[in-house]
Amino acid sequence: MIRALYISERASLGGGQHSMLAVIRALHMRGVEYAVIVPSPGDLERECRALGVPVFVKACAPLRGGRWRDIRDTRRVISSLVARQGIAVIHAESPRSGLYAMTVRRPLVFHARVGTRAWFFDRLLERGANRIVCVSNDVARRFSLAPEGRRPVIPNGVDLALFCPSAEKRAGARRGWGIGDQPLIGMAAEVIPAKGIFDLVGVAATVQRTCPEARFMPGGLLQSGDK
Repeated sequence: MIRALYISERASLGGGQHSMLAVIRALHMRGVEYAVIVPSPGDLERECRALGVPVFVKACAPLRGGRWRDIRDTRRVISSLVARQGIAVIHAESPRSGLYAMTVRRPLVFHARVGTRAWFFDRLLERGANRIVCVSNDVARRFSLAPEGRRPVIPNGVDLALFCPSAEKRAGARRGWGIGDQPLIGMAAEVIPAKGIFDLVGVAATVQRTCPEARFMPGGLLQSGDK
C-alpha cells in the first residue's frame, strides 16, 4: 500500500478537482491511499470524506509577500502530516503547493493542467519534480527542458457512466431546449477567458457559415458561483 498526499488550493469543485477525485477512486483499487489538504471546508472536503479519504484543512500561505511566520507554519503542517500519515508521494497541481512540496523530502508528482507558463516556477519544477503529469501536448511544451520520460502526457479521463445518457434522455433534453435533430455543440467550463469559453462565439460564427442549422450551448459557473 502506497500513501499519497494531495494538496489542493481550491475548496470548491472545479474540473481539476473532479478529475482528481476520479484519480483517487481509481488508484485506491490499485493500492494507493490518499490523504488530502484543502484550504477551507467546502464541496471538495465533503466529497473526499464521502470516499473515506482523510482530509485536513490548511490554506497554503502565500510565498510572495507572505509573512515568514505563516510560511513556516504551512511547511510545518505539511511536514507533520507527511510524517504522521506515512506519506510516500506528494501530489500537487499549483505553483504554490508545488513549491511547498519541494521543501519536503518526498517524491513529487505535479499535475499540470494549463499551458500558461510560470517561468521561474517551471524551471524549478523541471529540476525538482519526479514526474510532471501533463494533460495535453500543449501543456507538456511548457516544460520542454524536462526529459520526456519525466513529463508524460495523460489526458483527463471521462467517466462514461456519467457522460453516456440513453437515447431517451438525449431526446428529452433536446425537446426541453427546443432543439430537434440539428447538430448541437456544447461546452461546459468555468466562465473565464482562460477556459476559452468566449472563443466559442467565434467558432460558432465560423461553423454557421457552412452549417447554419448548427446550435451552440455553452454553460458553466461564473466566478461569483452563479450558473
